[in-house]
Amino acid sequence: MSRYRFAALRLPVAGLFVAALIVATMTGCAASSDAPAETAKAAAAKPPSPPQRPARVSVADDGKRIDVATAVLDFPIEAADVFEDRAPRIDRVAILGQEDRGERFDLLLRIEGPSDPKAEGGRCRDGREIVLREISFDGNDNMITGSQNYESCLKRIRPVAERRFPDGRVEYDLKQTYPAGDTWDVYLKYDLAHPGAGVTM
Repeated sequence: MSRYRFAALRLPVAGLFVAALIVATMTGCAASSDAPAETAKAAAAKPPSPPQRPARVSVADDGKRIDVATAVLDFPIEAADVFEDRAPRIDRVAILGQEDRGERFDLLLRIEGPSDPKAEGGRCRDGREIVLREISFDGNDNMITGSQNYESCLKRIRPVAERRFPDGRVEYDLKQTYPAGDTWDVYLKYDLAHPGAGVTM
């Protein structure tokens, strides 16, 4: 992927009657507006629709890379770029979120592979490495990526909770453990309908 450019009074007595009428009128208006507000809320909670030009991803036969194909740009993702030296290959990939913006495309991928069986004296032979990768790109070879480790062998990082919302948002709570035994809570939040909403290109 090196060819791409990476880019918080007092009222008189007569006035009291008028004020009471105003309050009653406002209360009636608020009550009558509840139905449209509820309708809008329900509409906002509808699950996102897939793009008309959906992306496709596949794992190469040798597991050394992923091939991404979209209407905007096609490109590979190397296993070494995803896992560094924690996993020798990719065996599974899934599109969690995508948005086609015409000349720009945003993706959120879940990339998985077996932990290096020789690492840690063989203690990782049954482990898994899972990475969530955000990618925003356009037809001019501009590309911005960001990755978060979701799971790693020996519970270096592991998921502890997941929350999904009807509008496509998802939240993950992770626990990261350092070699000395200290732990750190990690909180992730994604919008699956607009995975690149916070990215400016």
